[in-house]
Amino acid sequence: MKIFITFISFIAIIATIYALIPPTTPYSAGSVNQVPMILGITNTQPYRVLGFLPHWNLKKVSSTALQSITDLAYFALEIDGKGNLITKVNSREEHPGWTNFKRFQKDSRFATIPLTLTIQMLDNTEIENLLNNKINRKNAINTILDLTTTYSLHGINLDLEPTGIVPISTRENFTLFIEELSQSMSFRHLSGLEVSVDIYPTLVGKQRLWDLPRLAPYVTYFVIMGYDYHYRGSDTAGPVAPLRGATTFFNDDLTTNLGEISRILAPNKIILGIPFYGYRWVTTTTDKYSPTIGSGVTAPLSDISALLLANPDDIRWDRDSFTPYLIIDNGNKISQIYFENELSLGLKLDLIKSSTYQGIAIWALGYEGDNLSLWQTIFNKLRN
Repeated sequence: MKIFITFISFIAIIATIYALIPPTTPYSAGSVNQVPMILGITNTQPYRVLGFLPHWNLKKVSSTALQSITDLAYFALEIDGKGNLITKVNSREEHPGWTNFKRFQKDSRFATIPLTLTIQMLDNTEIENLLNNKINRKNAINTILDLTTTYSLHGINLDLEPTGIVPISTRENFTLFIEELSQSMSFRHLSGLEVSVDIYPTLVGKQRLWDLPRLAPYVTYFVIMGYDYHYRGSDTAGPVAPLRGATTFFNDDLTTNLGEISRILAPNKIILGIPFYGYRWVTTTTDKYSPTIGSGVTAPLSDISALLLANPDDIRWDRDSFTPYLIIDNGNKISQIYFENELSLGLKLDLIKSSTYQGIAIWALGYEGDNLSLWQTIFNKLRN
């Protein structure tokens, strides 16, 4: 309860400041030339900075990013409903996650960073087939732990994301799966292996996969995927990761959801996922939160930087959600782009520090391009 009160007090103070005083930090993520390089600085920060590296971004990840993170998560290898590693998409074609993982292993740039491997499952039927069958669970555990020993992994990140309401039996068996994984780790003398679980920020009070109180003793930390509050298919444009605005403007926001989760989990069990991307929608008007026309598109911050440089007078600050956004009206089409910059990121990092959470997880490395201001903000906030 004390943690939750501190959390709310922080948000109240920040809300007052930013409601009354216009922020003076440059909004443009393109102002990277004004930010000093941090290459060569030894990372001694107490906070964890976990960088998710999607297999499709291997060539895009920068040396600055690799020197700024404390942990690296390769994303991702997949398993099927029987617990087997998926290495092929058909008889002749390898799965790209597996192909790139082999390339990843040969790349010396990643050799010195503690490595976490993400195991992903997204299909509801496959997830239920795995969790609701004892033999399949055992096979999956053996698959995961064999990967651990073969590749000297520091951690395993479990990204199981069934959509909609999850049957109670599947929820119970996911907890059992984590318990069985922990027991097998002890049997194989792998008790030092970190186990993390990715969770939705809006799970509290809903019948989702994750029973947090029962999982907590077996999980090193939970990665709260603090993004996609608005997404490509949203009916209105809006912030991807709003700090506030719930009940008045949105159904949920990070402040509300993190407060709910903080009542259940200890702060050292919480890592907040931060988006290095935004979304771009075509909208009916220039008003913020305008209805969208069709589906939006994902916009990595590397792409948004170019838009900001070309449209510096169109950048705006949304005081209702503490996020920047860009409106481009060329007379024939109106576009709205919501994203993160050094100001909105800094506020989220202040929240991490005030709530004594374990750190942040970045989705995803390679999306930021040469935007050094984001890394400098992380360095300043979590090192000092």
